[in-house]
Amino acid sequence: PWTVGEGSGLAGPIAGPRHRTAPSGVERVPSRGRHGGLEDAIELTRQFGTERVFVGMDNRLTSPPLQSALIDGLLSTGMNVTEIGPVITPTVYFASASYKGKAAGVQITGSHLTTQYNGIKMVRKEAFPLSGDAGIGDIRDMIAADAFPPPSGPQGGLDSREILDAYVEKIMSFIDPAIIKPFTVVLDA
Repeated sequence: PWTVGEGSGLAGPIAGPRHRTAPSGVERVPSRGRHGGLEDAIELTRQFGTERVFVGMDNRLTSPPLQSALIDGLLSTGMNVTEIGPVITPTVYFASASYKGKAAGVQITGSHLTTQYNGIKMVRKEAFPLSGDAGIGDIRDMIAADAFPPPSGPQGGLDSREILDAYVEKIMSFIDPAIIKPFTVVLDA
C-alpha cells in the first residue's frame, strides 16, 4: 500500500500488482518506494487544484517511466504540465514558487536511498510541501475510495522548460561571489 512519508512525499508498492492504501493502514515511512506500478504514480497526482504542475526527476533509471506516467495522469485531468527534466528537488520547489499563477511541483526521486527505490515528492502553490498533515492524507483517501474528481476540462497542455539557470541565478543573488575563497571539492561516487 502507499504510505504517507515523513517528508513531502508518498512511498508505495511501485513493484508488482496495484494496491490501495486503507485509510487506517497508513504508516510513516521515508517518502520512497520500490519502482514499478506506474498506474499508482498516475493516480497519486490526478488532482492538485492548481493551473500548472512543474515536474522534475532525479537521475535514477526508474525515474523517466515514473515521470512519463505522472505527466500522462496530470494531463488526463486537464492539468497543464511543465517538464523541467533531471534536476535536484529544490529546483522543482523554486519552479513552483516562482510561477506567477497557482503552480504545484512534483519531483520523482528516491532521495538518498539505494537505486531500487524511487518515489514522489510534492509541493503545492508557493512550494508548500504536501505531508501527512497537509494534503497527502487527502490524496491517500482519494486513492482508497477511488474517488477522484472528474477532469476539470479538456486534456491539459505540456511544455518543457529549462529552469536551472534561473534557479542558480536566484541562489547566487543571496551571496557575494567575490568573498568566496578558492576551495577544493572531493566527490566519492
